[in-house]
Amino acid sequence: MKRLILFTLVIFLMIDVLAQKEKFDIVSFEAPKGFQRIDSNGVLLFQQSKTANGGQSFCQIFLFPSVASSGNAATDFSNAWSNLIAQRMGVTGNPITSTENTPEGLTQTTGYVDVSQQGLAFRCLLVSITGYNRSMNAVVNFGGAGFTDDVVIFFQKMDVRKEYITGNLWNGGDTPPASNGSSSSSSPASLSDYIYTAPAGWTPKQYVDGIVLYSPAFTGGEQCILSLYPTRPASNDLLMDANNIFSEVFKTYQLRNDGMSQNKLIRGVSPQGWEYYIIKRAIGHQGNGTIAGFVFVAKLGNSLASVSGVSKDPLVSNCFGELVNDVWPDFFYSLQFKTWKSQGLDFRKKIAGVWIAATATAATRFSFAPNGRFDNASGSQQYHVLSNSEVATTTQAYFGNGSYTIRGYEITLTEDSKKSAPERGMIRLEEESHDEGRTWEEKLYLRRTSHIDGKLYEVSLKRDK
Repeated sequence: MKRLILFTLVIFLMIDVLAQKEKFDIVSFEAPKGFQRIDSNGVLLFQQSKTANGGQSFCQIFLFPSVASSGNAATDFSNAWSNLIAQRMGVTGNPITSTENTPEGLTQTTGYVDVSQQGLAFRCLLVSITGYNRSMNAVVNFGGAGFTDDVVIFFQKMDVRKEYITGNLWNGGDTPPASNGSSSSSSPASLSDYIYTAPAGWTPKQYVDGIVLYSPAFTGGEQCILSLYPTRPASNDLLMDANNIFSEVFKTYQLRNDGMSQNKLIRGVSPQGWEYYIIKRAIGHQGNGTIAGFVFVAKLGNSLASVSGVSKDPLVSNCFGELVNDVWPDFFYSLQFKTWKSQGLDFRKKIAGVWIAATATAATRFSFAPNGRFDNASGSQQYHVLSNSEVATTTQAYFGNGSYTIRGYEITLTEDSKKSAPERGMIRLEEESHDEGRTWEEKLYLRRTSHIDGKLYEVSLKRDK
């Protein structure tokens, strides 16, 4: 029986077909119970987090498609450590490693290092399997207590497929997934067409058939993913294209209808003139929790560009969140395409009118004229408890008017009383539907720097009819 040493634990990588299992590349496996599953661009991720006794723990298990072996297991491990851990996660230090050879001719190399990033301490583990001209890798990140058994059981139940061992897997059998996950310095012209800025702290990884951006591992175990796909031919129905790609990307997921605010359709036109749709859905695997998935598509003449993303519920997400943080606006504002010739749309005509936003304690109003003039008003209320029976209310109001200019997504607001201190921000104009496109509501998003704490914030305004 072959053995795989997992730090102080012995993990058995058995060849059997007693249990009903899923296939992934050269292995079959049983999904860990209770883990959130994410499939993106050929990479499979299982993740889970929990809180017990006042402490928080998390675990992530990544399975990467096999690649051509260098012919040397040590070299394969070194290359995988450099690509998947040192570069992608910014981990330094040499791993503690162990190696085992199996009777079937496979070599399993395991290495780990203890990491501390952004106040989060966890162990990062790489399992590399080499044999029969292929190399396959799994990465495990876990912090806190409570997940050791899950990791052990997952690898205990993982099988290297018999067809792979006997040499029949790619002799009239399954198609070899050589391109999935194989890193490359070159890319198809349709993939190199993208121009973008990765969110701060995110790590890009380019493959032959896509680009994947990985977020940092946040407290609570969340790690989000953005995937950029090669362009493809576009039809005359952009919404149909978006739905088809969503079904393709999230084909292993079930749609959920649990009231998540993320369920909606979005459409718009960029300042460069390309149309786009965004489909946001609550999704999940049977027996697992609900996550958020979305697909963005842009029509570039006869071609279609597409981007997908996954995260936790937007109410708690650190990546595409409504309350904590949302990296999508800045990524979207940076997105361009090399082969697209800008149409130079005049956004002043599109945003002309009155726009308002209001909450229980604050309100904002903007009026934009097509000639480049604006006026605005905003107010806020604060409540102070004076006694058990008295509450003091303080109301603050702000008014201003001036001129504005728009260049691309950038808007410059210059108040008449502050001509030496123009304020710059970013805008986008979209329509949103929460009933599958039966009705639409215009939204103007204005992203500015707060005068109070200096942080960026974005306000959503709707047209005042």
